[in-house]
Amino acid sequence: MGSALKGHGVLEAGAWADLTVFDPATVDGTATVANPNQFSKGIDYVFVNGQLTFQNGEAAGQKGQAIRN
Repeated sequence: MGSALKGHGVLEAGAWADLTVFDPATVDGTATVANPNQFSKGIDYVFVNGQLTFQNGEAAGQKGQAIRN
């Protein structure tokens, strides 16, 4: 099964890897209507285009890029 965007949706050399590492037993949303910009609990790492963007509850350097199709 492929992705609608060339180079996305697969984990292989040369592809644009978007990956979230989490513990399904502890994932929980913390955002509310009054305070919407909160990170979810239980998310350990997020990689966007192969770059670490989130680590252990905090933003980590690189930001993601909007994809236009």
